[in-house]
Amino acid sequence: MVALDDAIVVRIVDNFDDSDFSRIVYGDNISLEQELKNLDILRGNQVWIKTMKGEVVFYSHLSFVEWDLEEGQMVPRGKILWKVGISWVPEEWYDDFHLHFAIM
Repeated sequence: MVALDDAIVVRIVDNFDDSDFSRIVYGDNISLEQELKNLDILRGNQVWIKTMKGEVVFYSHLSFVEWDLEEGQMVPRGKILWKVGISWVPEEWYDDFHLHFAIM
């Protein structure tokens, strides 16, 4: 996958492990903060960039983040930064490779 536009890297999660699923909290009355933490875990490896237009773009369910990518780094439009991989859902049999991509 490539950077959507000229941007600065604002967040990288590249150390996801299946054991992270044990940190998910379930229940009907969990706080918004915990819901957001759960969602972050379910996204697996992620890269967030902020474009020069002010958009925040995130890519998640990544199997690989380029080893030299760092938060605060400027990246040009089209630069290869990561690879899409396993979707990181708790079921062992699940192997649907797809990308979650959002522009905010």
